[in-house]
Amino acid sequence: MFYLQKGSTLVSTSSLAERLEIKDASVTSMIKKLSDSEFIDYTSHKGIKLTKKGKDIALRIIRKHRLLEIYLNESLKLEADKVHKEAEKLEHYVSDELMQNIENVLGNRLYGVHGEEIPVLN
Repeated sequence: MFYLQKGSTLVSTSSLAERLEIKDASVTSMIKKLSDSEFIDYTSHKGIKLTKKGKDIALRIIRKHRLLEIYLNESLKLEADKVHKEAEKLEHYVSDELMQNIENVLGNRLYGVHGEEIPVLN
């Protein structure tokens, strides 16, 4: 959702389903849960928008993902073209304490392995 949403643009359920390669009905179920948890604002037949709470979580996950890619590439010598898939698997399970240790090892990084900006958290 974060990548599909540009500025204040609403994301359609069909574009989200297409991006995730799942059925629209699965997206609808997911949207209800995210809306109930106040991660998104959803208006039927209009679209979805991340709330501040949702955007903050998305940025934390993106930061974790990109730092994990760097760590996997530089410290564990995993090839740059393989780090994305591995980081996707790890980003939801690595503890905050372990991530802090990884950040301490890596130092202050501004860009990821593939040149993307690493979000700075407030």
